[in-house]
Amino acid sequence: MTDTNKVCDLCGLTVEVSGFTLTTKEGHKSFCCEGCKSIFQLLNEDQLIPAASEQETDINSETKS
Repeated sequence: MTDTNKVCDLCGLTVEVSGFTLTTKEGHKSFCCEGCKSIFQLLNEDQLIPAASEQETDINSETKS
């Protein structure tokens, strides 16, 4: 493990497995499990930045140029 352990942005437990992340208006959030990630999504739906939509917008703007 690294010297700087990440903690779950919902429950505060140590994040031991990567991949449970979200991008929000406040920045990047990391979670200890899919459950915490899902609960955070439900409670903060208006703060999420959908990554897929951003990529589709970039692709669409490139093809129109």
